[in-house]
Amino acid sequence: MDKIAIYPLTTTDDIDDVISLCKEYEQANGHLPLNDQSWIELHGSRDTSTANILIGYVVRNTQSNEIVAYLHLSAHTAGSTIEVVANSALMGSEEIVERLIKRCLSDLEADQYPLYLWVASPDAYLSKVAESLGMSKHRELYQMRKLLSAEAISQAAMRDVENKEGTLSTMGIGCSASKVDRDEIEGAKSSSTRSANSARSDSSNKTIEDASGRILLFRAFQPGRDEASWLTLNNRCFAEHPDQANWTIDDLAARENEPWFDPDGFILCEYDGNLAGSCWTKIHSATGPDRQPAGEIYVICTNPEYQGSGIGKLLLQAGLNYFEKHSLPVAMLYVESTNESALALYRHHGFSLHSITTQYVINTRPSHLIG
Repeated sequence: MDKIAIYPLTTTDDIDDVISLCKEYEQANGHLPLNDQSWIELHGSRDTSTANILIGYVVRNTQSNEIVAYLHLSAHTAGSTIEVVANSALMGSEEIVERLIKRCLSDLEADQYPLYLWVASPDAYLSKVAESLGMSKHRELYQMRKLLSAEAISQAAMRDVENKEGTLSTMGIGCSASKVDRDEIEGAKSSSTRSANSARSDSSNKTIEDASGRILLFRAFQPGRDEASWLTLNNRCFAEHPDQANWTIDDLAARENEPWFDPDGFILCEYDGNLAGSCWTKIHSATGPDRQPAGEIYVICTNPEYQGSGIGKLLLQAGLNYFEKHSLPVAMLYVESTNESALALYRHHGFSLHSITTQYVINTRPSHLIG
């Protein structure tokens, strides 16, 4: 076995090598190995003001001088979360990855637990490592996809939603999230054909009459103007969400600075001058085995004051229209595996299971690592 060194991420050279490692993973698997927040933290670690903040560990082959694995560490109020990426040659090497995770577990203070670990489908060997360290399954996220076409989208816009549950809530490891009340989606099923067809037109500054006779304005997000009102909406809708709650202007601004951000794909719905809901989309480039681009329903939410009017369904349709405008062949989203009502809704709209991401948890440092 080649000699390796495991140490905290510190230098800009380390950061550059880790970014390259993540990009190689993305090309092979179709998605980054880190969620959006971790990706932003990794890039932000170049800032000298954060130089003393530990955000991860690297595994470097001391013979080839190549970084072969990386563990990202994110701290939050409910503990810490880690994500692990290894190069193609190391993937499946449980021994080295176990040493990497043990290093992190040993260094964490007691108040940094519980510790959560995300494991995506291509990295199933990490599940064995997690279980060997005494971690247990905590959550599962389903990535769901559907093929898109003009005909399919038109048909989806006219379907009735027969769902009898209450609040729907989905989220994604890339921060894909939704908060759409079932009643507001069902409210659209009695809308006129004119309303449904209007929803299929471009979302920029379009008015649509909902099932309750409200005249809704759909328009694109305007950077520099809409941040405060959208943050208020988001934090109200996701007050109890483990990943989407308590966003700040810095969280939003960081994503506005990402190369994928497009305000035209960040669709707002207003009623009587108030923000009634939004559908934020994200386009993924053509990577992975199938080399197909995909459109993600990134964050979708509806103001509780306007539930029951079908706004959620119209917002979902507006997002799909945006993907159609960009000739994307696939739409995707993330949903909690336990959210039966949301699963039923998305299956009804043609989404099916594509992959599973599992979150493991350990509440305290393993006893054999103490001392």
